[in-house]
Amino acid sequence: IRYRSEFRSPASLANPDMDDADDVHLLRTRAHLKFDVEDDITAFVQIQDSRAFGQEASVASNEANVDLHQGWFEVRNIADKPVSVKVGRQELGYGDGRLVNPLPWHNVARSWDAIKIVYAPEDWQVDLFASVLKQGAIVEEERMFSGLDVSTTKLSPPSPHPAVF
Repeated sequence: IRYRSEFRSPASLANPDMDDADDVHLLRTRAHLKFDVEDDITAFVQIQDSRAFGQEASVASNEANVDLHQGWFEVRNIADKPVSVKVGRQELGYGDGRLVNPLPWHNVARSWDAIKIVYAPEDWQVDLFASVLKQGAIVEEERMFSGLDVSTTKLSPPSPHPAVF
């Protein structure tokens, strides 16, 4: 459970005619279940309720705010190799998070409907992912978003993080 208030002064927005502040009180509630089916097989489900107080038509019930934030299935050490595959709705984050980041500070946060393949021998990790983006009313058609990310622990931070999205 996370509660957060944002206070925005109208004067700071350079609009002297505005009398009311644009303050908002936000609540994000998450619940999850994680199942380790076997040593190398995991399933994860996380629901999320995000709301802004005073923005709802009724306090009795509003299921429109409840969503599946994550729901994925992962298989690791495929064929006794350092390879894993994760399929489903999942958070993705690469590098410093400027381009691909789950936005954990945001009230809704971000997750992707994706497949991710990770090859992680010793001090290296190579991630390859493909996801489907659909923004509902904003974007009518589905779009693909994919990427390749390479990282290493051999170099002291900040290490080079080549990626292609």
